[in-house]
Amino acid sequence: MKLPTFTQATPRLVMSSLVMSATVLLTACGPELDPISRVETLRIIGVRKSAPYARPGERVDLQMLYEDGSGEERDVETFFAFWCVNPPGDLFSQCLSEPPNEEVGAQFVNNSSAFSIDLPEDALRDSLIDPSLPRQGTAFVFYGVCAGRLDGDLVTNGMLNEDALTGAAAGAVLIPRCLDENGNELGADDFVVGYSTILIYEDLRNENPIITGFEVNGEAVAVDCIDEECDAPYAVPPLDGCEEGLPCIDVCEEDGELGLCPEVEMTVLVDESSAEDDSFAELAYGSRLKESLWVSYFVDRGGVSAPLRLVNDATEGWQSDYGSAILAPKDPGPLRIWAAVRDNRGGMSWTRLAAYVRD
Repeated sequence: MKLPTFTQATPRLVMSSLVMSATVLLTACGPELDPISRVETLRIIGVRKSAPYARPGERVDLQMLYEDGSGEERDVETFFAFWCVNPPGDLFSQCLSEPPNEEVGAQFVNNSSAFSIDLPEDALRDSLIDPSLPRQGTAFVFYGVCAGRLDGDLVTNGMLNEDALTGAAAGAVLIPRCLDENGNELGADDFVVGYSTILIYEDLRNENPIITGFEVNGEAVAVDCIDEECDAPYAVPPLDGCEEGLPCIDVCEEDGELGLCPEVEMTVLVDESSAEDDSFAELAYGSRLKESLWVSYFVDRGGVSAPLRLVNDATEGWQSDYGSAILAPKDPGPLRIWAAVRDNRGGMSWTRLAAYVRD
């Protein structure tokens, strides 16, 4: 059993604090948790920002990568919502109990994997850590995917309607519910939400990590897409056998069990220039550090030997081995693989590829 991503508190508007999808995994009930590296339900791989560190007045483009691993033919609705800049304490939870900022209003879009926001010109304020540090602003964008329909009482023609905006003015949250065909609210397997933080500075910048390719057993393989090219969910490729350029691995009767299935090495290739200097750490603490980078690996069947690997350590530097291994499923057929690279300052990049599992 998994707890829902939100606690449903009222029949029309969500009024409680957000529980991130990762927390859902930690609080699940039952004797055994689903592997975090296996995409078996509706899953948000991540949200990528054009400017993880942005400037006042800048337009920031966001892109969501989500996948449905349920194996069902079903429609999925998405949403982005933006109404919160510089909440008390720079805490996202405060956005869920505060009315929208007058400077940004309430922006909403659904059924799109992309969203753009314009940051306020006056978004900067004194640092909450130390007034001598560069002035900073913080913006929060909320997003979600629903394997049902978004609450029709709140959304009209892709926009929040007057009832929703009236409630928002009183401090209600601009996040719709996810309902099935009978109007019942769906749980965490079918409704996943999250938030993305955009830090705002006058001069400091941060770029997203750079992915250049993917290797399996030390050989370069073809990828389906990288970053912006991944503009739609990844359909199961219509493969009926091994094809040139794609990884081809043997089935494992133990169905991806670590220690029982052979390990097929895989590594996403990350450009070493992705590990930028952490300029804020130097200003705040006098320490010349690089960014921390790590990669998460996912498959839709079988397993992964190490779902999370460190790419660059802030003090020890670039890691010589940040790969993992595919643990094959027991059934032949197409296999989907994802890799998501993140840094500790909000940057993110991803890639995905197909493999074939043979008898």
